[in-house]
Amino acid sequence: MNYNTKLILGLLLFFGSVIVIALIKANRNLNKINKNNKLNNNIMKDQTFLFHEKETNSKGQRRTFAGKISNGVMNIGISTCGRNDQFIKERGRVIALGRADKKPSMTITVDNNTDTRDLFFSTVKTL
Repeated sequence: MNYNTKLILGLLLFFGSVIVIALIKANRNLNKINKNNKLNNNIMKDQTFLFHEKETNSKGQRRTFAGKISNGVMNIGISTCGRNDQFIKERGRVIALGRADKKPSMTITVDNNTDTRDLFFSTVKTL
């Protein structure tokens, strides 16, 4: 092996190792960015849930439930349609959402690990 060949192989080895080191550092930086993104994705998002009772209750009423989640708190509002009134889903939805905002019937603290949909529907079934 002549001098030029040794020089070329040495340069390739040197620059190859520099590239490998740069790739390792880039991979570490990507891992840090991905970790930060996962932490940011766990922040609770605002959500709204609605449920209309299909059957009248023992008092002859139909109710609409609204659950609004904001800042880790679920507020539940309820609108009730009397026995002699016509049940209108849209009207019940507007009233229940307004009550969830201004005068909630129930307030529940939720965290990032809570299945909020299941929490809302299991709570509504008990009311």
